[in-house]
Amino acid sequence: MRRFALKRLAGAALTACLAAGALVAGQAATVQAEELRTFRFASTDPKGGDPQQLYWYLPLAKGWYEEAGIDFEPVRMPPSTAYPALSAGQIEGGIYAGSAPLAGARGAPMVAVYHPEESAPWGLLVNTNKIDVPEGLNGARCGSAAGPKTAPDITARTVIKHMGADPTSMIYVVVPGSSTEYLTAMRNGVIDCHPSYTPPMRYILEREGWTFVAGMRDVMPIQGMGLTVNRNRIADDDEHRELVKDVIQQMLRAQDYIRDPANHAEIAEILKTSMNNPEELTDEDYLRALRDEVTLYTEGGKVADPDDLLNLMRAGISFGYYDPSEFVVDLEKTGAIEAGMVDYSLVDEVHAETGRNKTQ
Repeated sequence: MRRFALKRLAGAALTACLAAGALVAGQAATVQAEELRTFRFASTDPKGGDPQQLYWYLPLAKGWYEEAGIDFEPVRMPPSTAYPALSAGQIEGGIYAGSAPLAGARGAPMVAVYHPEESAPWGLLVNTNKIDVPEGLNGARCGSAAGPKTAPDITARTVIKHMGADPTSMIYVVVPGSSTEYLTAMRNGVIDCHPSYTPPMRYILEREGWTFVAGMRDVMPIQGMGLTVNRNRIADDDEHRELVKDVIQQMLRAQDYIRDPANHAEIAEILKTSMNNPEELTDEDYLRALRDEVTLYTEGGKVADPDDLLNLMRAGISFGYYDPSEFVVDLEKTGAIEAGMVDYSLVDEVHAETGRNKTQ
């Protein structure tokens, strides 16, 4: 929680009245700061360093959370750490709105409450200088920073299958590091394809002969980021539910702001700073990335076709990564919303209480 330190009153010439007034004002500022509600948010990058994360990062950069009485604290946490922390109430939310609901289907108290994208901007970026598509995808070395049997692994195999190659022959390679370190690894031939190297960094390799052969939005929409919270806390704690709704309201506000091309130059500068402005990116790369990201946006924070919410699970089962018997619900008979994996009631309440419609 932030604290505002009262500045010392200096100068003997100040009257007692002025001193008293300054003290009262300072106390009021301190009270206001102490009233901020903490919202710790697990993310892959606390600096929001890619367009996909702007939905939560832009309100932080522009001070909107604080205006709404929220001390929004992004924390770097991989899913393996974030899920237990969220279940234990040690954090209030997380970015993982694609995979976390699957943990909820296994009995963990997690639920996705907001999705900014119909599908993650993932697919398969292939070094077509080296690989002839699709035949060359057999036995290809594909990878990302995520571990095997995760959403990027499933994405790569899904696209390879879609292209007519053998997904079981793919060799998955974990490539740790930042997006710039991935760039070096790909240039050095560590991997031949990447399933989740998103704009604008992807554009650098496209200029060097790599090809984005297919995107998941066209092959099989899957959700990646959003807002996942503790199901029990939003059901049992009215104050916490209101806090989550206030966070959602700022995320929806960000989506509206990002949609407006008039704001793109400003947002591109924010994005450039959060990404530490890699020297190989141009101003047009940032603007293009924003235009591409907006095409993925949901209307009002809800995926249009609820059946798409189960695509990641279905693909994981098809590759033998998930065992249907692990789930506490029969997802072939019950949808993600009915099963409690996704709960859009908070988004609906925000729309109703603020008078905004789905596309505002």
